[in-house]
Amino acid sequence: MNIGIFPSHDLNVDKLDWLRCVGRVADERGFHSLWMPEHVVMFDAISSQSPYRKEPLVAVEGLGTMDPLSCLAFLAAITTNVRLGTGICVLPQRQPLFLAKEATTIDILSSGRLDLGLGVGWVREEFEALGGGLREKGGHR
Repeated sequence: MNIGIFPSHDLNVDKLDWLRCVGRVADERGFHSLWMPEHVVMFDAISSQSPYRKEPLVAVEGLGTMDPLSCLAFLAAITTNVRLGTGICVLPQRQPLFLAKEATTIDILSSGRLDLGLGVGWVREEFEALGGGLREKGGHR
């Protein structure tokens, strides 16, 4: 059995120390993988209904996520064994060729340890903040 870690970015802590600690612990303790989430922006209130859960999301003021690819590039430099993945990267919010280049670079820097999880997204407010609706960008309806 392979066990991975999906740590929350939404912590009110020193993000650099937190990321360094999580990466080293996952690597040293033999975890299979370490996954980073993606949300470009966070909101105090989200009216979009998650297709994955019945309960509404509760936003916490002042918290947010870091960019998953930047975090994975950092983790590639400080780890040697743990696989590194996006859980997930919202494809309709990114330019595909730039994403391919970023992912390939991280895969090279990590000696082939990148797992690129892709999804379509579902937070309407996030798509609107990026200048396009969910339907126009191909997100979950």
